Amino acid sequence: MIDIEPNQSYEVTVTVRNISKRVRRIKFVKPKTNKFRIDYEAKGPVAAGLAVTMNVIFETDNEGDFHDVVEIGCEDSKETYKLLIHATKPAADIQFEPLANFKFVPVGSTKHEEIEFKNEGLVTGNVTLEAMPESNGKRASDLTIEPSSFGLMPGERKRVKVGLTTHETDFIMRLIQVKVEDQDRVRNIEVTATSVEHSLSIVFEEGGGQKSSLNFGTLYMGERREYPAFLVNNGPKAVPFNFKFLPGLRNLNEDDSNKSTTSQAEEALISPAAAGKEQTERVLTTEPL
Repeated sequence: MIDIEPNQSYEVTVTVRNISKRVRRIKFVKPKTNKFRIDYEAKGPVAAGLAVTMNVIFETDNEGDFHDVVEIGCEDSKETYKLLIHATKPAADIQFEPLANFKFVPVGSTKHEEIEFKNEGLVTGNVTLEAMPESNGKRASDLTIEPSSFGLMPGERKRVKVGLTTHETDFIMRLIQVKVEDQDRVRNIEVTATSVEHSLSIVFEEGGGQKSSLNFGTLYMGERREYPAFLVNNGPKAVPFNFKFLPGLRNLNEDDSNKSTTSQAEEALISPAAAGKEQTERVLTTEPL
């Protein structure tokens, strides 16, 4: 019995069935307190497969939580079944999903998920959320909760934003402790995620996969040559991307110690007008934005 109020009568019906193959005489031991009482009809022995009903009645003139027990047994057995009976005052009943699965999270990024809380009780509940320490005892600094404390009126819903930041590839499991004011019961929300590397790579059709270099060979002026390629997303989600072309260097003389690298680079970049020909080098990179 829950949400009981003073000066009201509450009644619950309990069915006790004989599941043995013999006729049994069922006996009941009354509750010890005067708040609870039982009412049943003594019909004598109960045949196999049949049942007897018992009504548990509760009445009180003051507010509080009350507990008692009804013992149920058979006349030819020393063992008894103890039926625990409870009557509790109105309280908040906070409901939420006990698991938050962030799925795949790229390394070095932060992902957010929302967890909904609902109060199905009859009184306002004040909720506090706290990230539990990691298994090594360190504070779970990679987990954020907004807001970490709030109140819920009866029937009200609240969405809480949970953020998870990853630093290295790993399977991540964190716990969020949920406490409700004036309630001893403590529950947890399990937060899970898989942290993965997120990178882009360029794969060419010719040559059977990813390459570190591509030689266009000798080209005549005005000639066009193409190599089909694919940009491959090696991460768990779609991302915008950016291409960069970096100027390459040719004919650097590593043995010439009298020239700086900068002056060598300037001499190495020869224009077609000056030399009549050009060996072009470009470095192509791509990265997530």
